Amino acid sequence: MQRKKISVIGSGYLGTQIAMLTAYTGYEVKVFDSREGAFGILDKTGLGFIYDIEMVYYRDFQDPKERPTEALREKIERGELGVKSGKGFYSYLNPEYLSPDFLNPSE
Repeated sequence: MQRKKISVIGSGYLGTQIAMLTAYTGYEVKVFDSREGAFGILDKTGLGFIYDIEMVYYRDFQDPKERPTEALREKIERGELGVKSGKGFYSYLNPEYLSPDFLNPSE
């Protein structure tokens, strides 16, 4: 599921904020009760680590669907590794999900 969300952002099909907001309607918020949603959790985990895990799946199963997304690879190449680098899907020190209006964007 994370792979699909990352692909949507990477493709430019939806704006980043719209894609992140749609992640709030899914599994992550219900299970983790997490304001930051899927992308904030990925940032905290570390995008390099996520990439490494996906590469293990890809190598083990040899299934093209398991290959990490280009969007994730490009973020890593730019040094956007998540919280530890100061930028991932969000920019840190002030990630967008901390804004009181994040879940209620203006029209």
